[in-house]
Amino acid sequence: MQNNRIITKIDIEGNLNTDSRGIKKLFQFYNKAVGYKNQVIEIDMYKMGFFDANLSCVLYAILYKLNKDNGLKFALDFEYLQKEYSVLFRNGLFIEGEAVDERESTIQLKSFQPNADNDEEFVSYITNDVLGHRGMPNFSRKVKLGIAQELTEISSNIIQHSRTNDPFFVCGQYFPKKNLLNFSIVDIGVGFLPAIREKESKITDHGSAIIWALESGNTTKKDVPGGLGLHNLLKYCEANNSYMQIVSGDKFWNSESMPGFTMSLGCEFAGSVINLLFSDKIR
Repeated sequence: MQNNRIITKIDIEGNLNTDSRGIKKLFQFYNKAVGYKNQVIEIDMYKMGFFDANLSCVLYAILYKLNKDNGLKFALDFEYLQKEYSVLFRNGLFIEGEAVDERESTIQLKSFQPNADNDEEFVSYITNDVLGHRGMPNFSRKVKLGIAQELTEISSNIIQHSRTNDPFFVCGQYFPKKNLLNFSIVDIGVGFLPAIREKESKITDHGSAIIWALESGNTTKKDVPGGLGLHNLLKYCEANNSYMQIVSGDKFWNSESMPGFTMSLGCEFAGSVINLLFSDKIR
């Protein structure tokens, strides 16, 4: 990667927290880079602030899609990043192969193909890496089994709602001082809207599609009961002082502060992002 001529430099500035502003900064990077093809992009992170490591899967998905669709390669100052953002090496974002996190503060960045053949591998990851993480709140066994079931349902529905055969990406981070475990899942398909609009013609924007997908029983499957797994997952979060965020197209939804509506990010990326913020502490 380093022997190619660097054509342009694109920066990522400010804090990348698990909120609308953090997601927007990553989407803005994508929308700048997508205008280039078959080039090397230098990613300037010198003015970047805090990086919630669970958002590593969003950045990785962006780089994956830009490489696949536009033939882009990327250059970074790994020496600087290792010094300032070691968490992005401990969670596997900036290394090949299995990462080692001696601090046990991350959930490793992984990719999974959205098909039934990988269900067992994904269930193992959710059970052991996510629900078995030291930062996972002391939820009951019933709640953990329910969360695992709904996350598996969501992964199984990615082909259906996002219409992609590309892998989806997952990652997490534990914040001991906040008593908080963040987990993110992102796909690079078409988002919620196209499949939902075919089912319900009155749904014409990404925000309405997110709200529709959260309602009990709503599904894009034909002649099959059930939903996308989101409604029940939201109920588990609400009952256990935890929160969920969803991004599809250019819209952001947050169960904590905007349960009945969505906000515009002003830019968009393919697919969808689901962030889960697990806590057993009332905030």
